[in-house]
Amino acid sequence: MFGLSGSECLLYGGIAVMAAAVLAAAASIVVFRITGKKIARVLEEEYGIGTLRGRYGQVKCRR
Repeated sequence: MFGLSGSECLLYGGIAVMAAAVLAAAASIVVFRITGKKIARVLEEEYGIGTLRGRYGQVKCRR
């Protein structure tokens, strides 16, 4: 296949899969940042400044 040995196909195929994973991760970060801001705005409008319960107890939400 394209004059490559089996191990070379695996090597370059793995590099291509890793590059695709990096691109998908970057796209996911962008999408989640945008949707997270929209969700935070809606929650702020509907419920006001609230509190979050996380690993370290209750934290006031401030921006």
